[in-house]
Amino acid sequence: MTAALNQQFRIADRVRFVQGRGALTQVQLQYANATASLYLQGAHIDSYKPNSAADLLWLSQSSKFEQGQPIRGGIPICWPWFGAPAQSTQGPQHGFARISEFDVVATNADANCTQIILQMRPAEPFPEWQGKVRLEVEVRLSGQLWIELRTKNIGTDAREVGAALHTYFSVSNVLDASISELTGLDYKDKVQNFSQHRQTQDLVVDSEVDRIYLEPPTTVHLLDPLAARSIAIQAWGNTDLVVWNPGKHKAAEMPDFDDDGYNSMLCIEPANALDNTIFLEPGQVHSLGKTIALMEPC
Repeated sequence: MTAALNQQFRIADRVRFVQGRGALTQVQLQYANATASLYLQGAHIDSYKPNSAADLLWLSQSSKFEQGQPIRGGIPICWPWFGAPAQSTQGPQHGFARISEFDVVATNADANCTQIILQMRPAEPFPEWQGKVRLEVEVRLSGQLWIELRTKNIGTDAREVGAALHTYFSVSNVLDASISELTGLDYKDKVQNFSQHRQTQDLVVDSEVDRIYLEPPTTVHLLDPLAARSIAIQAWGNTDLVVWNPGKHKAAEMPDFDDDGYNSMLCIEPANALDNTIFLEPGQVHSLGKTIALMEPC
C-alpha cells in the first residue's frame, strides 16, 4: 500500500508514506526544520516537532496501534459526536472517525507549506451516516501546524454533528502548566455531573480535570515554565474548549494510558459538544480547525 501511495502522492523531502507502528500506514511531513506525522487510520496526527524542537504532542507508550482501535495521544479526531453517542445512536465513545480509514485526496509542497488533504471512507458499519455526511481533513505544516475538519451534509435531511480536535500536549509537569485565558470563563464540569461553574483563578491540575469551557477566546496559550516555552493554540469553528487530564487514579484504570502519563500531558481541544453541536442543512459545510505554534521563550 505504501508503495502505491508514494508513487502517486510522495513529494521528495516533503511528503512520504511508511509503515508505522502496528503495520498502520503513516504519513511523514517536513517543512524546513519542522516535522509532523499522521496515520491514515483516523487522520490521526501523532507527532509535531517545530524547528527541530522536542515533540509538542504527547503519545502514550501503552497505546494500541491496531486496526479499528483508537490511538491514545497526539490529535485524535472526535466525530460525528463528542463523548458518548446519543441514546438513539450506536457507536464508540467520541465517534467513529478516529477508527476509520482515510484516503489521500492530494498532497502539495511549496514555499509556504507542506500540505495533505484526506477524506474519510464511507461509514459502512454506521449505515445511518453512510452517504449522509462527508468528512475531509486538511493538514498544513509550515512555521506552525494547521489542521481543519470540514463536514459537509451530502444528504437530503438536516444533520446534527459534534466534533473535537482532542489534542494531547506534552508538558514538563502538569502541576506547573497553566492556561491564563481560562480565568473568568464559565465551564461545565463532567467530574461534577456537568454542573456549571466559573473559573475564578488559574487552573491547577492536581487531580482529574474534565471541563468544557464555554465561549472561549480564539487564542489560548499553554505555558510550560519548566520547558521555558509557550504554545499558542488558535481555533475557529468551535463553541467550546475542552480541557482534560485523567489524573492518577483514572489513568491507572485505562489500559492504553501510561500509569504516570498524566504528569506529562494536558488535553486542550476546540470542540462543538453537549448542547453546542452543529446543525447542517443539506449542502452546508462546517469547518472546525486550529493552529499550534511554538512561542519561546515564555
